[in-house]
Amino acid sequence: MTTKKIAGYSYDPITNSLTMTAAFAKKASQLNTAEYNIVRQLRNDNPGMKIEKSAAKAPSNRPLNITFAKMEEFIKQCRDSKDRLEAFKKVKALSKIQASPYKYVKTWFLNNYANYSEQPEFDADGFVVVKTKSQMEVEKKTVAESQEQSFEEVLAEAKAQFEATAA
Repeated sequence: MTTKKIAGYSYDPITNSLTMTAAFAKKASQLNTAEYNIVRQLRNDNPGMKIEKSAAKAPSNRPLNITFAKMEEFIKQCRDSKDRLEAFKKVKALSKIQASPYKYVKTWFLNNYANYSEQPEFDADGFVVVKTKSQMEVEKKTVAESQEQSFEEVLAEAKAQFEATAA
């Protein structure tokens, strides 16, 4: 006899709560389904059990359907597009020996054009400003450090004002 693994729920005995996905809850609302029997058994075994709906997954910020044509169109909007398109074509050619050619090209593209899914910035000549993944990481680190420094300055100023009023 084989058993079917049922996914879409979890029971926490410490909090006596059942958490289930919307799909699991829909199936559990139908009599004599495996999901229905699981919920019924858990209710019988755990009086006072709370039932909760699982939180929806956060949408991914990564672009999902970047076609080669979209990549090429983005590259055409950048300064030195001719050289960039040549590099893109070479990467596409190299990708043919990879297990997943599309993934290979997409990874290269997102590493070299990390700001693809962001609001575009343009230089003085109207070309899209290109940022690599490492440049964006440095920018984020710099912003975080400046915010931390600003917070420390505000805290020091507030402390000085508090000490001045307390004296």
